[in-house]
Amino acid sequence: MNTEQTLNQLKALKLSGMATTYKSITDLPAHQQPEAHLMMAQLTESEVYHRKDAKMKFLVRISKLRYESTLEQIICSTQRNLTKETISKLSDCSFIKNQKTFSSQELLGQERAIWPVP
Repeated sequence: MNTEQTLNQLKALKLSGMATTYKSITDLPAHQQPEAHLMMAQLTESEVYHRKDAKMKFLVRISKLRYESTLEQIICSTQRNLTKETISKLSDCSFIKNQKTFSSQELLGQERAIWPVP
């Protein structure tokens, strides 16, 4: 079987991550191509990453987030009573893994009502 047939079959099976990696491997000179078991590991790893990436892009798209932002774009200041340490504590999501809850009062150390009081 030649390279083009293999690429077409991988795409037909919707293994586009593997197809991309296989194409890049076959473009290498013969002496630089990995051995069979290493190539299979690279193809599998590539497909796993491709699927995770596609799933994440899909979930972000359907989440209907108003703005696209990253943790680095959050403005930390004393006026907001928000520090980079607080953001890093939240970003690792350890409170979810430990099945703990927190309130904004505990986290930010301020007495602020969540709901307006009439």
